[in-house]
Formats: sequence, structure tokens, C-alpha cells
Amino acid sequence: MSAYSALILSEVGLQAYYRMDETSGTVAHDSTSHAYNAALSGSFTLGQPGAIVGDSDTSILFDGATGIISLPYTLNYTTFSTLSLEFWTNVAGTWQYIVITCDGSNIFTYLNSLPYSASATSTVVVGDLIDFAGSYVTSNLDEIALYNTQLSLPQILNHYATAGYSPSSLTFPAVNRRTGLFSATNRRDGVIPATKRR
Repeated sequence: MSAYSALILSEVGLQAYYRMDETSGTVAHDSTSHAYNAALSGSFTLGQPGAIVGDSDTSILFDGATGIISLPYTLNYTTFSTLSLEFWTNVAGTWQYIVITCDGSNIFTYLNSLPYSASATSTVVVGDLIDFAGSYVTSNLDEIALYNTQLSLPQILNHYATAGYSPSSLTFPAVNRRTGLFSATNRRDGVIPATKRR
């Protein structure tokens, strides 16, 4: 177990945690005691390099068309009064850390551990439903965690640092609350580079 996975598993309110480290089959195993195992379908490739620095744990590459991970109906997140969804995605060769939290009235979005406000479009898409996770572009998914609590900014910063990264000094763009689309004005491909700690 890595320092990152140990930290995630220690967090209060963790309901499901998918390390995405499967080597065979069509099941993404929940690392918590809740055993909310998810189903993999469509076109995907197991055993890809993972997001966490210094951890041999792998990720899953989805094809951008049919590949998805489907959460079990027993993981009824609609009953949560507060919620946090946390995951890593590799778009265009760069790992991005994304957290979405909800306090019951407001939705807050974080990219590479830093808060976002409102704006336009990009390669990373967050939909209104979280029963299914995938991507409209070819990308990896790793370390998906779902909580029935709202992660705080200090927790998010700690998760990012424990994964081996530091917040970028770039001026980050915003997320459109209606579409859930990120935009980046400093790169044409819409990708926000993360910075690994050496």
C-alpha cells in the first residue's frame, strides 16, 4: 500500500475507492470494506502507468468512445447530503487531478488541487451523473474515490502533495458550472500541466 492509498483509505466518509490497478477481467474492485465493485465495459486497456509518483500501481486507459466504468446501484450516492468525487485522468500525456464537491446547495471544482470558478470548454469533462465514468477523448483514469462528505481544501492539497505533485504556478482557467467543461487559455490543447516533485 502506498502513502497515497493509505491516506485515502483513512479519510472519514470514504464510500468507494477504485485504484484501477486490475490486471484482468471486467471488474474494478473497491478497496474499501464496502465492496462496491464497479463494472468495466466497452474498449479499455488495463495495466497502464498510474498517476501516483513512486507507486507501481497502474491505471486503466479508456478509448474515448465506448469504454466506461459503471458504479453499482447499491452505491446510492443520491442519498448523500454532501458529496465529493476525486479522480486522476491523463489527457494528452499529462496527469490531471480533479475533485468535485457538493455541500447540498453548491458545487465546487478543483483542478490540480486549486479551486475553479466559472467559464468555457476543454478536454476534461465532468457530467451531471456519476453512475458512469469515462472520457470523450482517449485517456487514463486512476484512483477514483467517492465520499459522502465534502473534502476541504487542506485535504485536497494534502492528497495532491502525497501523490507526489505540487500545485502549478500557472494562472488556472475556470469551469463552466452548467456544462462542467474546463478551459485553458495558456495552451491550445486545453491541458493544464501538473508539476511533479523531484
